[in-house]
Amino acid sequence: MDIVRVRPALIASLSRLQIVKYMNFASLAVFVYDYLLTLELELTLIWSSDWSIGKILFLLSRYSTFIDVPLILYFTMKPDIPVVQCSPICHLSTWFYIFGIVMAEAILVLQTYALWACSRRIKIFLVVQYIV
Repeated sequence: MDIVRVRPALIASLSRLQIVKYMNFASLAVFVYDYLLTLELELTLIWSSDWSIGKILFLLSRYSTFIDVPLILYFTMKPDIPVVQCSPICHLSTWFYIFGIVMAEAILVLQTYALWACSRRIKIFLVVQYIV
């Protein structure tokens, strides 16, 4: 393979990698900012309320981010991680990321169900859609 053709592709790839790193740090900044903005409301409205499925889903969705974001930053910013360490960290952070999304989607399903006056037909429809 010709080195002249590879070099621009390599430079473009490294440039994209740097953008991904910047975006990861930006997402951390937005996450911390959002958390600090809503902490007082969370303490007042969530932690003082009775336990419910909505509260559990909210807490699981909200606090799983405290695990996946640092893991993502760790393995994207540390260039010399051996593959045997990087791979499990990548898989773990991906699963926590997916878990947070699934919990947030469950909250949306619960809200939609409540907006439809807890209709049994809507409940069945939403559960089937959620599972699929």
